[in-house]
Amino acid sequence: MPNEKFSDLAHRIRRNQDDLAKQAKELSELRSELARLKQIMGTVSEALRCIDTYSYKRGMTSDAEKKAHAQLAEFMTKGF
Repeated sequence: MPNEKFSDLAHRIRRNQDDLAKQAKELSELRSELARLKQIMGTVSEALRCIDTYSYKRGMTSDAEKKAHAQLAEFMTKGF
């Protein structure tokens, strides 16, 4: 009888360890995805800031416009 209890307990411990390992892997994947999303947000924010900054100064200069378009193009190609 005691061996059955220990065997059952050992089985539950292994199952819990497996569950924890799966959760740790999922957490790692979520952290990676969050980092990627933060990078995308940074690119978009910078592009929008550039557009806002230069659009209020009597229209965009060609350099500012090129920078804004380049940042948006980077977002569109790398962001997804």
